[in-house]
Order: sequence, then C-alpha cells, then structure tokens
Amino acid sequence: MATQARKIPYMFGIRGISAIYVTLFHLNNMIVQANPAGIPALYHRLTDWIRYGDFRVAAFFVMSGYLLTVPIARSAQWKLPAGERGFLRRRAERLLGPYYVALALSVLLFLIWSAVAQVPVHLKAFSIGLAAHVLLIHNLDPRTMLYISDPLWNVALEFQCYVLFALVLLPAMRRFGVWRPLVAVSVLSLAPHFLFHGWLDWVRPWFVILYALGVATCALANPAFPELQRQEDRIPWGTIWFAATLATPVAVWASGIDAPYGAGWLQNLLLGLAVSAFFLYVRRGTPGPFAKPAKVAVRALEFRPLCALGAFSYSVYLVHFPILRLLVALTGLYTHSTWILAGLSFFVFVPLTVWIAYGFHVLVERRFQQGRIWPATRVIAPVPLEASALAPET
Repeated sequence: MATQARKIPYMFGIRGISAIYVTLFHLNNMIVQANPAGIPALYHRLTDWIRYGDFRVAAFFVMSGYLLTVPIARSAQWKLPAGERGFLRRRAERLLGPYYVALALSVLLFLIWSAVAQVPVHLKAFSIGLAAHVLLIHNLDPRTMLYISDPLWNVALEFQCYVLFALVLLPAMRRFGVWRPLVAVSVLSLAPHFLFHGWLDWVRPWFVILYALGVATCALANPAFPELQRQEDRIPWGTIWFAATLATPVAVWASGIDAPYGAGWLQNLLLGLAVSAFFLYVRRGTPGPFAKPAKVAVRALEFRPLCALGAFSYSVYLVHFPILRLLVALTGLYTHSTWILAGLSFFVFVPLTVWIAYGFHVLVERRFQQGRIWPATRVIAPVPLEASALAPET
C-alpha cells in the first residue's frame, strides 16, 4: 500500500478547510435571515463566496470511503479486519457516540433559541423530529432533515453509507470487482433525480457515489490485484485532478448562489472526482507535468493550524450550528445593525465556537475515538494509522 502515515497531514488540512467553510456558510445564512430586508449590498459582495453551501461536504464523503477501505486494501478477499459486525460496532461508537451527545446539546440550545427568537415549538413536530434524529432517519424526510440542527443530516447519511459499505458494497466488490459496483451505485443514486423529477434530492443520494468513489480510489492499491495497480499506473490522475479542480469552481459558480439541492449533483461529483484523483496522484508521488502545483497544494494543506483544526473538525461540525444560532439570536435582541452583528459573529462568535468545539472534542469525541467509553467494543485487530487517525470524515 503506497499510502504512508507521513502523507496524512494534507487530509487533515482538507478537513480543516471544510470545517471552517461550513461554519462560515451557516453563520452567513443566520446573519442574512436575521434581517433579510436590511442587508447592505456591500455585505453581500463581501460574503457571497461563502453562500455555495451545498458543495461543502463532498470531500468528506470521498475521504471517508477512501480511509475506511485502507484496512481491507491488503486483502485479496476484501475482508474487514474485525468483520462486518465489528466494523459497524466501531463505526457506531466513533461516529454516533459524539453525535448523540451533540444531539442532546443541540436540543437544549434549540429550545433556548426558540424562546429567545419567539419561534413556537409544536410538541408533535418536535417529538417526531427528535425521534427521527435518534433513529438516524431524519435525512429521509425534508420536514425533519434540517430540524433541531441543520448539519446533523450528514451524520445520518454517513452512517447509512457505512452500512451500505459493509453489507452491500464489499460483497459486490468480491463478486464483481471494483468498477461495476461503482457504476451500479452511480446509476441508482442518480435515478431518482432524473427519472422521478428530483425525488429524494434533499437526501443528496449522489453523496453515496462520492463515498463509493473513495472506496474505489483506495482499492486500486490492493497488491493482490495486479490489474488494478496497472489501471492506477495507466490513468493520468494528475491531469484528471488538475482538470476537475479547474472545472469544479466554474460549475459551482454557474449553478448560482443558494442553488437548490438538485442543481448540485454535477458540481458535487466534479469535486469528488478532483479530490479522489488528488489522493491517487499524491499516492503515486505526483509524476508528470502537474507535480509542482500538486506539491504546492500539499504544502498548503499541511499548514499546521489548518491540520490542528482538521483534527477536531467532527466536533466543529457537530456543535457549531446551535451555538452560533443562539448567539446570533441573542445579539439580535440588542441591535439590528448588520455590520455590528457580522463583526461580532465573524470575529468573536466563530473563535468562541471553535474553542467550545475543541472542548467538546477533548471531553467527548476523543473518549469515543480512543474507545474509552465501552472498551469491550474496541476492534482488536490492528488498524492502519491512516484509517484510525482520520475516519470518520463528517
């Protein structure tokens, strides 16, 4: 396996960039919604670059599929070290343990925010929404998907991808190889959008393609399959990365600000292709004419503060929304000035929220990450550093 621990930092950098962007995206929406009729045009010109929110987490799904395939990419049978049950148990502990703690915090802050913002909470809707979040099915209904805390839909979809990976994708890879399952997943994920007039667009089913793309990208390095490694050598990954990287912002910009979910499938897939090709290109040592920009990108992504943020990006993702929403609502009680609210939000509330997220990481996420809560459930088989250090990517 060509991926080495020394190449991990740039992935932390990707996580750090994604975490700060999603935080700024949600915060900007809150500011705009706080005073929709009185937002100065200059404010929009300064902040429109953070309004392309539906493209903010595509890299996470590619990275998650890639990293969780590392432990099986040395096996000719594509076997998980601890089996499907052990894999899902560990993923549940790592992903869902912090999620449920964050959900309890989000519920508390949601109720306080509702009182401050004078938004009525209907008992039936709240009960259904909470139950859907507990069962991790809230992303399947547009009425519950963004209820309580907007970003939590991603956790449900991520865990659903884990189940699909262990119970469907891996058995399919054993029988049909790497590429056929990826093609099948792509067709099935895009079929609702094209055949049923955008049905299920709110779920972003094409994110499953991104996850499967990460799996396929990592699987090419399996030494038990020389043909896969020959494919890795023949395909010009540097060219694909460079072309997709240039095409993605053009496609995102062309989609328009605040594009509906269904308008973003191509842009998300382009970004996923750019990220997966970048992983492969770096893994192969960046040969060819695009070596210099790739090495510059790696050095930028390995910027230490960025990697430090990436190390607890899951905690940032879990807790930032309810905290910022409450702080913005409280500020709105005392001022209606967009500039005062924006100044406090970007320069005070964001750093404060990041520090709170770091505290959540230390007190909660790290305990689940290291298996301190239920030691008996820890995977006994050794897991490579690449997988244990970064997954899950949410």
